[in-house]
Amino acid sequence: MEITTVNWAIPNSSNADFIINRNLDSLTKSFNYLHQFSGLNDTKLKSFLAQNREALRKNMPQALLYHEFIVRNVEDAKFEPQRVFNHMLTELKEVSDKPLEIVPFGKRYQIFTNGILQALIAEDHLKCYGEHLAKRNQGIVSPSSEQFQHTLEEINRCLSYIKQSCSTLYKEVETVISQIHIMSSPHVNAGSYLSMLGMFNIRYLKSDVEHWSRLAEHIIHETAHNLLYQLWYQDKIITNDHGLFYTPFRKDERPISGVFHAMFVLARTIYGFNQLLANPDIELKKTDIISHYNEANNKLSFTDKFLQTVEVIDRSERLTNFGVNIRNDCVTLVERCKYQV
Repeated sequence: MEITTVNWAIPNSSNADFIINRNLDSLTKSFNYLHQFSGLNDTKLKSFLAQNREALRKNMPQALLYHEFIVRNVEDAKFEPQRVFNHMLTELKEVSDKPLEIVPFGKRYQIFTNGILQALIAEDHLKCYGEHLAKRNQGIVSPSSEQFQHTLEEINRCLSYIKQSCSTLYKEVETVISQIHIMSSPHVNAGSYLSMLGMFNIRYLKSDVEHWSRLAEHIIHETAHNLLYQLWYQDKIITNDHGLFYTPFRKDERPISGVFHAMFVLARTIYGFNQLLANPDIELKKTDIISHYNEANNKLSFTDKFLQTVEVIDRSERLTNFGVNIRNDCVTLVERCKYQV
């Protein structure tokens, strides 16, 4: 498959599966190299990676997390490679029989892995968003049992609605995402990480004040982020990421990569809600739908925000031919949608 000519705007589980497997191949090679570079000569890791592809796929978030941690620390004199690789193998051996795990935040991984997760995410948020926005990610904890159970039921309802309304989108969600972590947070509604592809966090649904469409937005939005991150590992989409630009979601200006991500996920969100609105068996009105990624308090519709991102991207002149293809396919996808949401 020539990935630069594929229409990535339209959900397609086969295309997603292809790119994920390509990244897993690269990840396996890199782990074997890092293991050898660390001075370890046992064959345990190599054998596990060769014989347990399903475990690596299901636990891709943890695998990528450990990979990032090892890359950042492998040359540190205090780094303990055998200890880290042993913890990683223990983490990767647990394989769920469910296509998509929905779990309480902080309960799925072992203590050592959670420690790595907290350290890396805090470091990345500080670098990406600055100290004032990084503080927003503090206070993320596991929800109460009641909060988790209610949100679990509502997420399953949303997934059922998506499956009824657009089976191709549903299949892609199941292909791209293996874990959804339900959290309690004073500031963050949802989030994905480049160093943990295959999962996302989602804040519990407040039963008395929030509509289920909030969860649907997060599922579609975060799946789109994950897919685009998978593509980011494979080919250049932008020519360079220097400078800051306006984005309709945030108060601060963002690199053009952030604007491109906003464009892609907005196109997918508009498409997804159009599929849900077109389903007569689902009780959903346009007035039920609002954005829950709106730090800038931008009251424009998803469609108008999408057009804003396209305009900023076009003015930047930072796209490769691959990036232009994705941009054009996203515009076509939105133009063909019946409902302006």
